[in-house]
Amino acid sequence: MRTSSTHFDDVTSLPIARPADAGWIVVAAGMACVISIQFGYTVHLSIGSACFALACIYTIKRLTPLWLGVGLLGVVLVVIPHLFSPDDFSVDALYRSLREAACFFVLVVLKTVRLNFSVESQARIGRAIWILMIALLVMSALQAVDLKLSRSELFFVPYALFAPPNIPGGCWTVAACWLQFEQAHGILTVIRPSATYSEPSYLGFIVLCLVFVSQNVLKGRHGGKMAFIAAAMATVLLAQTTSGIISIVIMLLFTTRPSPAKTAGIILAALLFATGAGLVMSDRVTDIMRGTDMSFLARFIYPFQAVSQVLEKGYVLGVPSESLAKLVSSEVLAATDLSAGASDNGLINMFLLYGICGGIAMLAILFLRCGFPEIVFLVLSMQFNGSIFTYDKATLISLSLILFKAGFDANNGRRGLSSADEPVDRLLYLRASPSRLAKPVTDVAATP
Repeated sequence: MRTSSTHFDDVTSLPIARPADAGWIVVAAGMACVISIQFGYTVHLSIGSACFALACIYTIKRLTPLWLGVGLLGVVLVVIPHLFSPDDFSVDALYRSLREAACFFVLVVLKTVRLNFSVESQARIGRAIWILMIALLVMSALQAVDLKLSRSELFFVPYALFAPPNIPGGCWTVAACWLQFEQAHGILTVIRPSATYSEPSYLGFIVLCLVFVSQNVLKGRHGGKMAFIAAAMATVLLAQTTSGIISIVIMLLFTTRPSPAKTAGIILAALLFATGAGLVMSDRVTDIMRGTDMSFLARFIYPFQAVSQVLEKGYVLGVPSESLAKLVSSEVLAATDLSAGASDNGLINMFLLYGICGGIAMLAILFLRCGFPEIVFLVLSMQFNGSIFTYDKATLISLSLILFKAGFDANNGRRGLSSADEPVDRLLYLRASPSRLAKPVTDVAATP
């Protein structure tokens, strides 16, 4: 018997086709957006709002009837306070609440998303967060040196690039603007590094997001993860952001489940970090212990007093932020700047703006189907200057939660096969994947 077969010598070297890899383009664009998230002409025409628009599109694609109902319940809770406002109905105030409701809705839906990435994507995301962290660390170090030596504007982002604040006039908290104020008036003000963001506290929030994401993306790389955390610690120490320092310590203590030996190491590192923070920020620590640090009072003490004063007046279902100035004492108003719309503590604002019942319900919805590390992250995110229901913060928190929950699979995604890979049935490949390079193949039956 003689068997005749068709030879495929002309196609044995043909590589398996794969789609164009745009992974690095997406990663690079994401990094650029994180660095410039606060840049823009207005709040609605900014990098943050553009990212939020993309998040909204993705949210609509992931929507299910269950989460549609849960999200709409949260929207109702955000709008209810307008029915009991001590002021006349305001369309602008309603628009602001609807914007917050949209951010809440996006957060609620995207926190349930679980994506699977290839190990190649994991490596890319890992490199991306490393580049971001190193960039923030280097910029903060340059700004710290500049503030110590020359107090120029060389390493600070120009004030004009930031979207205008919600409060009228003034420098807001942008370092470059305060440096110009110093030069114009011949005085010195307290300025701290803030990298590419409007204030040190926001930089602390970004670092917190990166540390949280690193717990999953850098999983299995203990040395790399420790080095990453060390860079994060150095960055928040340079910025002297109390909220950032405390948040990272809490993140290390409560969001990891290592072995007893690693737990002891983490506790030791946290203690050393806290000691270093105490030395670097000795004046602030002393003021906090004495109860005279205004930033600490405005973030924790006075907001609690504002809640009690609002409840005493019977507003158990919350009150629009535009009306807070009429319900709290002048002392609390001056200390917390509630005239801007809310306190600097997002967790307390839940009960201040949406009432006891509304605040509890909204937190329950936010924490629904979240693990303990994610709940800790959400609570910590609320400690950075007010609401998390803004375009930029809702987008960054959602992205952080998605990456923290992501799975990384070596077999996920299509990839080209090398000569060392297992053999493939190229005849089936050519049939299943027609292209202009593949010719129709006809089987040749065996002949005697």
